[in-house]
Amino acid sequence: YLEIEDTNDCVIVGPVASKAKQQAFLSTKNRKTISLTGENITHVDDSEEKLCDLCPKLVDLDLADNKITSWQQVSAIIAGCENLRCLNVSENPIDPKSCDLFQFPPSLRVLVWQKANVTWEDVRSMHIMTQQDCNIALGDFLVFTSFPTLEELHISFNSISGFDNDSTWPELQLLNLYCNKLDSWSQIMQFCARSCPNLSKIMLGDNPISEIVGDEVLHNLSALSLQKTQLNSWTSLNPLRMFPALTDLRISEIPLFESLSAKSCRYLVLGRLKQITKLNGSPVTDSERKDAEKYYLQQCHAEFIELDDGKREEFMQENPRYEELLQFYGTPSLSGDPDEPETLAGGLIKLTLLDDNGNEIHKELPFTITVKNLKLIVNHLFKIRATDQVLFFQTEENEEVQLDDAERSLHYYGI
Repeated sequence: YLEIEDTNDCVIVGPVASKAKQQAFLSTKNRKTISLTGENITHVDDSEEKLCDLCPKLVDLDLADNKITSWQQVSAIIAGCENLRCLNVSENPIDPKSCDLFQFPPSLRVLVWQKANVTWEDVRSMHIMTQQDCNIALGDFLVFTSFPTLEELHISFNSISGFDNDSTWPELQLLNLYCNKLDSWSQIMQFCARSCPNLSKIMLGDNPISEIVGDEVLHNLSALSLQKTQLNSWTSLNPLRMFPALTDLRISEIPLFESLSAKSCRYLVLGRLKQITKLNGSPVTDSERKDAEKYYLQQCHAEFIELDDGKREEFMQENPRYEELLQFYGTPSLSGDPDEPETLAGGLIKLTLLDDNGNEIHKELPFTITVKNLKLIVNHLFKIRATDQVLFFQTEENEEVQLDDAERSLHYYGI
């Protein structure tokens, strides 16, 4: 059946069965998007009208989850589609050895080849050689340009573990490598710096990358995804400070964050990386930036004052923003002064709030919050007026300490 929307786009979601549907399909010459996912497509029937004639303005074609086994068949399907910009061939049993049979459309800008168990050698073998490439010679070698017009390459959920040393991707702006087998940050950066001069976004989530080391810098990189990697050291974030255009970062579900709350992780990342304006999809406001930097400074200072002189130089190298923030904000208070801003900059603690009826609520609050403000929160959560509340803190020794001074902070009571 066919779904024709009021817009210029038309989505095929199944075989065109009835004559009325066929006529509707044929009469709609302005459709730009077609989805043929999961239709058991294997090849093109030469006796039927070509896709390029049915959809002369086709821009986006989704052929995912079919039974296409050769790139030659992909070429036959899209032959003549002069406006095609996006092609999705994911989850097809395409033989990578047929790559040399693929006729790359000059208009193509986005290629999606996911969940196909391909290696980088399979991707690399899909290079084409333009007339310009033939004129570029180094000794007896020709320089090959892979997909000279491609701007986005999505090859996630595959078996890529490394890269080549000679292919180039001159117009590539987005490289999606999510869920592959890449474990070397330096190898990835060396390849991107050498072969992808215009790369602005790279997705490396769910790869076994355990550390960020090396001097390679991608000057155009503005967005980076590192969620579900194996990063386990705060010093691994320091090299990201050197990427001048990097403002958008996704980093979560990594070993480094396992023992910390989500908000503490966010603040510690922002404290280290001053250029980030969007973290895990959420914009960073000026007030949040200030709170994060004060929180990070407080954590650093608490550790720094306990170090011997011999270890302080190493500490400064591992925390390059410590001195900068110390000069800007001054020496942080570690006493839990109730006049401190009631934000994460004062330090987070996890509280379990329990009333007489056994109702239990878990909250993350700054340890600088006063008893008076805690009572307002309790009133909101348990519907108990502040004047009717008697708050106790239970120590590890199961002793109860009454929070009887409304102007004192939780830290004052040893919490």
